Amino acid sequence: MSSYYIDQERLEWVLDHVLDAWRRQTMIYDTTRAFLPHKGRGVPKNIVVGSSEHANFLFCACYYMRFRIKSSFALPALAQVHEKYPELFETREIAKDIFQAQHLTEALAKVGLGLNIAQTVPIWINNFRKLDQFWGGSVVNLLSGVTTYDEAIYRVANVYFKGRSEKYGYKGFRYKMVSMLMYFLMDSGIMPYYHFPLPVDFHVSRILVATECLRQQESHNGHFYNDDSHEVIRDALYSHCIKKSVSALELSNALWLLSQLGCNKHPGNMSQTGKYQARKTAIESIAFIWDQKNTKKYSGSCGLCPVEKLCSHLITWADYYVAGKLIIRGPRTKPPEYQSNVFI
Repeated sequence: MSSYYIDQERLEWVLDHVLDAWRRQTMIYDTTRAFLPHKGRGVPKNIVVGSSEHANFLFCACYYMRFRIKSSFALPALAQVHEKYPELFETREIAKDIFQAQHLTEALAKVGLGLNIAQTVPIWINNFRKLDQFWGGSVVNLLSGVTTYDEAIYRVANVYFKGRSEKYGYKGFRYKMVSMLMYFLMDSGIMPYYHFPLPVDFHVSRILVATECLRQQESHNGHFYNDDSHEVIRDALYSHCIKKSVSALELSNALWLLSQLGCNKHPGNMSQTGKYQARKTAIESIAFIWDQKNTKKYSGSCGLCPVEKLCSHLITWADYYVAGKLIIRGPRTKPPEYQSNVFI
């Protein structure tokens, strides 16, 4: 039995209001601030959007969606690597016996993509050599003819299937990363849309925990970021998309940007970290008062949020990016002039 459950009534209210705001592009989604990492600076200048080369680039981008690294940094950094060393994204080059892994290691490290590099580089090389051997070096070929998420899992995911051909199954890709790849490819116009479970990350989880759509059994430990919680969220959002004929791409973009543009800006979610000690790095909240400056921050974030009326908790990014945890910091406070804004 799962340690988590969904408040279905709250979930439908939250998702309906988030999508309505997204579709109307209300002020919280101001396009001067909104930035999807795989768009704009996240696309190499030397690549054609929607091409097979673009698909291979996004395949590699998924390696950095598995770790505690901001995608708004990772994608533009990876684009820099492609612009300077495009051969590192060509399977035929990686497949050559003379290819030196050190070249890839150094190129990634130069742009700040050194996190877990000892794990990422061998996966990158192994997967590209497999694509070159079986699929003409193309992620598009790998996914050609796929029309369901289950088919995508069978072809891409590094999970056990009895009797499956060795041309399937790619390291670094499990359920979340297959969803991430589907999202990238569909949202970039590389493959046709079909329903698939959203890639559940910190931002999607934060919205559902803060609004108490995702709840926890009383006996659990107060942590909301693990495989168990992800599965409950993923199933709930997948069912919602099918039930209401909602695009997973649209919902994913709306939730991710709301967390980035809204939740991140609440003064109570600000943090400072101590001397770096990996997961033991000290994290402290920054004390604040509701002065003019912080009230203005609130007005431009929570004050514009379509689900503010149901949002109860502060959840800072720092606990996740330092320790891989999603923890409720405390109640989401409001400036005096917003105190009467209560959901009924």
